[in-house]
Amino acid sequence: MKTLTRRQTARKLNTNHLRLYYWEQKGLLKPKRIEVGNRILIAYSPEILEKARKLLSRDHRRKRKKK
Repeated sequence: MKTLTRRQTARKLNTNHLRLYYWEQKGLLKPKRIEVGNRILIAYSPEILEKARKLLSRDHRRKRKKK
């Protein structure tokens, strides 16, 4: 499997791309940063995708407990 952008990863996980950005800012996800000219692309590998999937399921479990 190839690397994905943040939006493609969010689409695969059926979540908002801002949630991935939030996890990056907290240091839970560390995707590769690729610079093309003056643009910076964020590349998610399959391993990072699986880690994001685990974080997402953890967040859903926490939401269910609060209700």
